[in-house]
Amino acid sequence: MMTRARIAGAGVLALLVAAVGCNSSNPDAPCRIQGKVTYNGNPVSGGFVIFHESNGNKVSLPIFANGTYAGDLKEGTFTVTVDTESLNPNKKADNRAPGGAGGAYGPAGGGNSGAGGYASKYKSQQGSPTPENAGPKPEYVKIPAKYADPSSSGLSVTAKRGKTEYNIPLTD
Repeated sequence: MMTRARIAGAGVLALLVAAVGCNSSNPDAPCRIQGKVTYNGNPVSGGFVIFHESNGNKVSLPIFANGTYAGDLKEGTFTVTVDTESLNPNKKADNRAPGGAGGAYGPAGGGNSGAGGYASKYKSQQGSPTPENAGPKPEYVKIPAKYADPSSSGLSVTAKRGKTEYNIPLTD
């Protein structure tokens, strides 16, 4: 009988913790962002959407073969860039996420996740599992270089708690 009470108590505690984590008053509650990247009306079938914070931190989310991306951010306004050159077959492979080794290996590699910072709290910042309808393996699509540079991309988004849809229609 005591075991059932402990299990029930643990269940109630878990629900309370989950409710506080999703509460709109929690400043660290994640924002779910998702959308589709297109270039001249066609899906960009691979690469990364990179969200740049004003403090220099960045979050990279993979673009799936059907042009979609999804992941978690913290609430705020971000400058957005799109990288497809990491898939360029004519470029030397370096096996790293955009922004250098740090994108994949954290601050020791010069990356974007400080100890105790946002990235350490939300491990899913590197994106979500590939959706079933994402299509085949991502392929390289050449886009104008301006979209890879935060100072010239012209792209920005304000992420809010809950879901934010942000489609990125790139053009020449």
